[in-house]
Amino acid sequence: MIYTLQNESLTVQICDLGAELRSAVCRADGTEYLWQRDPRFWGDTAPWLFPICSRFYGGKYTYEGNTYEMGCHGFARKLPYTVTEQSATTLTLQLSECEETLKSYPFAFLFTISYRLEGATLSCTATMKNKDGKVMPATFGAHPGFNVPMGGCGKFEDYYLDFGEGASPDEIILTDDCFDSGRRMAYPLREGRYLDLKRSLFAIDGHFFANVPEAVTLRSDSAPHAVTIRYPGSRYFGFWTESDPDADFLCLEPWNGLPSYANGEIEDLAEKNDMFRLQPGAEKSFVVAIDFQ
Repeated sequence: MIYTLQNESLTVQICDLGAELRSAVCRADGTEYLWQRDPRFWGDTAPWLFPICSRFYGGKYTYEGNTYEMGCHGFARKLPYTVTEQSATTLTLQLSECEETLKSYPFAFLFTISYRLEGATLSCTATMKNKDGKVMPATFGAHPGFNVPMGGCGKFEDYYLDFGEGASPDEIILTDDCFDSGRRMAYPLREGRYLDLKRSLFAIDGHFFANVPEAVTLRSDSAPHAVTIRYPGSRYFGFWTESDPDADFLCLEPWNGLPSYANGEIEDLAEKNDMFRLQPGAEKSFVVAIDFQ
């Protein structure tokens, strides 16, 4: 089911499947900011990643002597949520453990996504809670895709990312099969803040940075619209699209976790890198705010 939030600035649509943001339209001129799910290139719009970001080596992990399988980015993006609160400008959806999740993740949990529309800003809060009687390793991330060009203005290569003054990100060097090599390398930005988009950047996959500011803006100097994504406290930031020139989108991805290390070993979940380890009854929240300009 699709739910609609609306005010004087935006009309926003959210699906109960994956609690996924599906549309954000400027009411002044009808511009759609979000990618509209073309399966030729990428069939999602803005999935939530839980209880992992990216992938396990071999698609498997061990926990307490048992082996489990889990696909890329976890299962939260593929399951229906229950709406627990709704108004003209707010929506809260929840997912909890079920027979399907317990096959791949042996924990009782509550995963909540709350949206709030204020002016031209959509604030999104993801909260994971440990309902189990044991420590729960988990992490989460966001993966929204935006139309590039926006409103048909210009071409992909006219757009750039603005990290703000004084940015000095370190790129997380991934292997060709998208696992963490363990290496980090300073990534030079134009004038110390700008990253110009070009298709060749995505010949293999996307890019992920550590040591980043808590906001980035996607814009073109020749386009009237832009988006700023703010992610206070997130550990990493990534950006990705398909290399095909007809794939007119860019994903801006604040994450709190990374893929497995490229060491050829199946990991023990209790020891996996970049996981929060929630005590019984504890919870952890992650905020993403999108300013639509």
